[in-house]
Amino acid sequence: MLTAVTLPRRCTAREGLGASAHLRQGRELFVPDLFVGQSTVVLVQAGRKIVFGAGEQWVAEAGELILLPHGASYGVTNQLSGAAPYEAISLMFDDSLLAAAMPAPTPAATAAAVTLTAVTTAAPAPAFAPLSRPHVLRSPSASFRHTVERVRALWMDPATPPTIARHAALEVLAWLAVHGCRFAPSAQRSIPERLRALLVSAPAQSWHAAQAAAALNLSEATLRRRLAREGTSMSRLLLEVRLCNAMMLLQASDDYVGQIALASGFANHAHFSRLFKVRFGITPSQLRDPEAAAA
Repeated sequence: MLTAVTLPRRCTAREGLGASAHLRQGRELFVPDLFVGQSTVVLVQAGRKIVFGAGEQWVAEAGELILLPHGASYGVTNQLSGAAPYEAISLMFDDSLLAAAMPAPTPAATAAAVTLTAVTTAAPAPAFAPLSRPHVLRSPSASFRHTVERVRALWMDPATPPTIARHAALEVLAWLAVHGCRFAPSAQRSIPERLRALLVSAPAQSWHAAQAAAALNLSEATLRRRLAREGTSMSRLLLEVRLCNAMMLLQASDDYVGQIALASGFANHAHFSRLFKVRFGITPSQLRDPEAAAA
């Protein structure tokens, strides 16, 4: 049986589909105010994941799935189970894929979606309300869990044809529909969300405001004004995107810390480590190695 533990550890992005990662960490970690930019399915394989927000918390144990709709920030704790590391598979879905999985509004649209029934083996998903907050699936079947693992494997393999990678991802969304859950694509993203998505696409790039504004079809003054209205700035968003990217790579790859710093846009390793500790409370080396001395 295919298991995520046997797969190479690296993050994988698929254009038009989303991204996937196999997360592993050897010490408990609490991350306050973590923004979820893409609707995400997390299959906890070992340990426990706790998500906090709006006075509530959601807890996913090993073997359970936690669903995180996009567009909100949460506190997240990944807990270990004894001496074993925390492990999870994370699938992040692109808006275009979520739109393809939406219920067809008319008979004509339903007929156009027939090509998707090879993975759903049924009519399009029922029109229940999309998720607006996290949700935990307590008893996903072995087949559902296997489907999540299979999508991770297919997305990682460069030999997987795009049509196969897409159909496999739609199968995960079909499983969610069976459980009465679905994600909705963004109707209209805010300027900070659009900028964040742009920066996430290339965190190591030397971004400046004029370049980002042009990519978003805005004037630089409009971009700065809209960000200020939301209580943020481009430099603040860029730093957050780079640190979160580094956090993901530290958990989901075996690259050296220095490589991860460069891939996330930090030229100076020591400066990166200081900023990382300010944001997350531990150094990159401490996250990787539970025995590392406190800095």
